[in-house]
Order: sequence, then C-alpha cells, then structure tokens
Amino acid sequence: MNTWFLITSSLGISLALTLPWIYYLYKQNKDLRQQLLVNNDIVTTNITLEQQLRIAHQQLEQQKQQLSQCQIENKDVMTSLTQLKTERQLVQQHHREKLALLEDAKIKLAHEFKSLSNQIFEENTGVHIKSIVEIALIT
Repeated sequence: MNTWFLITSSLGISLALTLPWIYYLYKQNKDLRQQLLVNNDIVTTNITLEQQLRIAHQQLEQQKQQLSQCQIENKDVMTSLTQLKTERQLVQQHHREKLALLEDAKIKLAHEFKSLSNQIFEENTGVHIKSIVEIALIT
C-alpha cells in the first residue's frame, strides 16, 4: 500500500503544482486572445483609414487638376474681357466722333436753313415790294 500511497501522493502533488500553472496559462491565453481582438480592430481601422487617405489623395489630385483648368479658363476669360473692353472703348470713341459730326452737320444745316430762309424772305419781300410799287404805279 505504500506504493499506492506514493503514487497517489505524487499525483496529488503533481496536480497541485500543475493546476495553478494550467490556470495561469489559461488566463494568459484569454488575455492574449482579447489583446489579439483589440489588435485586429486596430488593424482593421488602420486599413480603413489608409483606404480613406488614398481616396482623399485621389480627390485632391482631381481638384488640383480642376483648379488648374479653371485658372486657365479664367485667364482666357480675362483676356477676352480685356479685348471686349478695348473694343467697346473703340466703338464708344467712334460713336462720339459720329455724334460730333452729326452735331456739326446739325449746326451747319441750321445755318444753311436760316440763310436760305433769309434769302427766300428777301426775295419774297423784294417781289412784294415790286408788286406794291407796280400796283402803286398802275393806280
């Protein structure tokens, strides 16, 4: 019975020594699994952020190209605007010159009309005077 006691005692001691070790390993395994889940979440978040960053860079490049295109178009529009302003100034100057010519023509025409009306009046007055003189002579 001594052997049996020795065997059971050594098994009991072995179990007594290994059970805490097994519990410690179980606890470590549980902690490591939990940390692995947290790490997986971090990796997933990191991948998502990298994808979002890649998309943001692509959008930034597209916006840079659009900005460059808009700047070129703006330059063209500003050039056209400058040309149109110059053309408008030339047209306005041309119209001012025409108005000045028309004003001169109006003044000249008014003088000419006045001169003609005076001439007609003088001729008519002369005819009437002759008629009055002739009538006076006849009577």
